[in-house]
Amino acid sequence: MAGDLDVGCHYGGDRNWSNYLRLYRYGWVRWDGVSDLSSDGQTTVMLVCETSGPASWKWGVRCAKSKASMTEQEKKRRQEIEDALQRKGLPPADSPNWPHVQRPSHQNWTALVPELAKELADGGGKITDHYVNGLLSIAEKAIPAIDEVELEP
Repeated sequence: MAGDLDVGCHYGGDRNWSNYLRLYRYGWVRWDGVSDLSSDGQTTVMLVCETSGPASWKWGVRCAKSKASMTEQEKKRRQEIEDALQRKGLPPADSPNWPHVQRPSHQNWTALVPELAKELADGGGKITDHYVNGLLSIAEKAIPAIDEVELEP
C-alpha cells in the first residue's frame, strides 16, 4: 500500500480505549496541538476497543483532533478527507474524531475467550484474521483517499 507506514499496536488491559492497532503514513500532515499517543497527532486507520474495554471494538479512519476543537481551516481539511473517503466507498460518520467508522460486532465476547486464547497460542486464527483483514480492507481504500488531502510533497 505504501512504503512509509508507521504501524502501532498497544495493549492496555481492560480499560476503555486502551487497546488498538493503528497505521498512518509518515508523510501525512500532522494535526496542530495534539499530543494523542495512540495516533502521534496523525490521521490514522485504526482498530480500537471502546467504552466496554476489549469487549467492544470499532475501526475506521480517525482524526487525532476532535471536530469541536478544530479551526475552520481544519474543519475544511476534515471535510476533504470525508469526501475523499466517500469517493473510495467509505461513508462518512457522524463522529467527533472519526471521518469513517464501523463497529464490527460479536454478541458474546465471553464465548470467544477460549477460541481467542487458542489463537494467541497458535499465532492466529479465524477471529484474528477477521479483524486484521477488515482493517486492511479499510486501509486499502483509506490510504489513497487520505493521500489526496494529507500527503505532503
